[in-house]
Amino acid sequence: MQRNGGGIKPFVVLGVAPKNESYVINVLRFLGVINEEGKKVDAKAKAFVQHGDAAFAAEFEKLVIEGGAVDPQGLTQRIRNASRLLFLRASDGQLVGVGALKHPGAAYRNRVFAEARATTPSDGYRVELGWVVVAKSHQGLRLWTRIVGELIALAKNENIFATTRADKRAMRFASDHGFKINGKPYPSGRGYDLVLYLRNAARFRDAK
Repeated sequence: MQRNGGGIKPFVVLGVAPKNESYVINVLRFLGVINEEGKKVDAKAKAFVQHGDAAFAAEFEKLVIEGGAVDPQGLTQRIRNASRLLFLRASDGQLVGVGALKHPGAAYRNRVFAEARATTPSDGYRVELGWVVVAKSHQGLRLWTRIVGELIALAKNENIFATTRADKRAMRFASDHGFKINGKPYPSGRGYDLVLYLRNAARFRDAK
């Protein structure tokens, strides 16, 4: 958090990005700004956001749909059910990337792990990282790795799973952030295969 006059600005500035552009990360929980205890601070959120939860949700949803890898049916409610929503903005306020942490139900987790023929039960991985999308205007700058890194930091003591397309970019994502492939590629139903990635928090605690 950074102080500005009489209030606290609910954002974290992550240094200087490529081409000397500065980026701001807004991390929100349940579509509201959160404090250090993970609780929404309504007054501070309103002062910073300048608009309501619905506008935040619509902005997030628009970019996720533009990414083309998500079924838009029911997406609005799924976004509202997320544990953390992350908004990556350029210094001019433009939304250039998003990502989320989710706690999906057992039925969904079981289906994903079964379709991937995972070698470990889904009960050990209750947090899902997903909806990581970078705007077309800012692709090629590795901004997705900033988004993923920030989200992992919010759940560093929890086992995390993610599904993504079976391609070389996904392999870089795995190695950069400690995820490993588990199981086999499986059809997404949208014309490409998905791969299940797991990140076991214990491996990183043991490495310290």
